[in-house]
Amino acid sequence: MYGKAPRIGLALLIVFPVLFLSLGCAGGVSQEEYSKVESDLAEVQSTVTSLEKEKASLEAQLSEARGRVATLQQEKASLESQIATLQAQETKVSQLEEANSTLKEQVSSLQEQVGALATEAEKVSRLQDQIDSLESQAETLKAAKAILETEAEKVPSLEERIEGLEAAKAILEAQLSALREEKASLEDRIEELEIFALKASPSVAVTFTGSGHIGTEPFVVDSSPWMLEWQTLSGYWCDFAVTLRDARTGETLERLVDDRVLNQTGSTWVAGHVGTLYFEVTGPVQPWGWTLRVVVQGS
Repeated sequence: MYGKAPRIGLALLIVFPVLFLSLGCAGGVSQEEYSKVESDLAEVQSTVTSLEKEKASLEAQLSEARGRVATLQQEKASLESQIATLQAQETKVSQLEEANSTLKEQVSSLQEQVGALATEAEKVSRLQDQIDSLESQAETLKAAKAILETEAEKVPSLEERIEGLEAAKAILEAQLSALREEKASLEDRIEELEIFALKASPSVAVTFTGSGHIGTEPFVVDSSPWMLEWQTLSGYWCDFAVTLRDARTGETLERLVDDRVLNQTGSTWVAGHVGTLYFEVTGPVQPWGWTLRVVVQGS
């Protein structure tokens, strides 16, 4: 799902963890490195400014769409003597969870990027409300079409009105499709910012080592997304699988790794799974073995 991220976003996600880990190992920050961080932060801020402009454009489109909806409602009023009152159903989309973890002291200025997640979530919520409204209008037009088609046999003049409603329905469906695509794009952007925050200050929450087929001890993860890093040591090719389970119910949540390995390392992002969890692992048997590390956002 992260393949949709812009190239510059991916570059920042890779450079920031390596830069700050190397700074931590060196024990100090040079002026050149500090300037590089400020330059990268300015570029991220520019991206946020661009998104805010895009938000303003979408709000203008929303206002125009509402005007068209008002026009259709006036036409609906002229048909109320021939058709039943049309009921609209509205649904709401759940609010996206806002990221609020504080980054390490060396990257405290990145807190503004984390705060930007709230703005992105509100924008998605507004787009979802517009999508719900357009879906309701589409359902209303379908119902009106069905009634008018029944009445058309008795009142031939209604055929032209049916054609008009079908054309309006097509326009609304096109708008609905465009807004859904915009919502998906914004959700991807929010995920990029969440991963960016995690990579900026990673912290190993827990480490497991073992061999063969076992279940690990339970562990607790409070925020999403988080990363699973794994390493295998084996003198032969073997199956390596890691399954995430709910420690309270034993329910299988997700198969995180399923591969043929020798001496290998890898990692995978885990989203949407928090609480008390454990891993079920199948891997190299003794004297060989495997290591798992749960990496979360540092404080």
